[in-house]
Amino acid sequence: MKRKTIHIFLILLLIVGIKQFIHFGDYELGMAQGLLLFFVFTIFFILFLMLLIFDLYKLIKFKKRFDFFPSLLASVFVASIWFASSNNDNPYFWKKAFYKGELYSEDNDGEIYLYKNGTFAFKIRHIEYVSILSGNFKTQNDTLKLFNYDITKVKNFTNSYLFVKDSSLLTLKDGYYDIRKVKK
Repeated sequence: MKRKTIHIFLILLLIVGIKQFIHFGDYELGMAQGLLLFFVFTIFFILFLMLLIFDLYKLIKFKKRFDFFPSLLASVFVASIWFASSNNDNPYFWKKAFYKGELYSEDNDGEIYLYKNGTFAFKIRHIEYVSILSGNFKTQNDTLKLFNYDITKVKNFTNSYLFVKDSSLLTLKDGYYDIRKVKK
């Protein structure tokens, strides 16, 4: 295999690995995504180590130049995985939430994140995966109105809440749980 073909393959593996952490809409995280990342990580580093050993052999034996491009790709790959895994609490790592709340219930399987640009994200935990659903919100007086999201996928959240003094959200509809602010 030619060296440029291997470089292109390493770049494609890097893109697939990074894509596992960058999402712009509704998405789900689960075991399948983790296994895919592990598979990509394994193939990437096997190819990287083969190239590294081959380049070191050529450097020592024949005084050929060392190819730093695979090392650069490996450092980008490790840095991106470290950055994404250290920021995995927030659904969108490039947005800073000004409000984070969780359902006030015994089964506590959901969180809400409100962002300054008028968007929000639900983080709903299931047994084998986590769903992230996003939409928009407006505040009118002391009322929070949620809209532009897939209502069929959200069971424990409603679309209107009332802000109270301690920054909790009280539901305005029966059959839903209140949301309490999470201290950072």
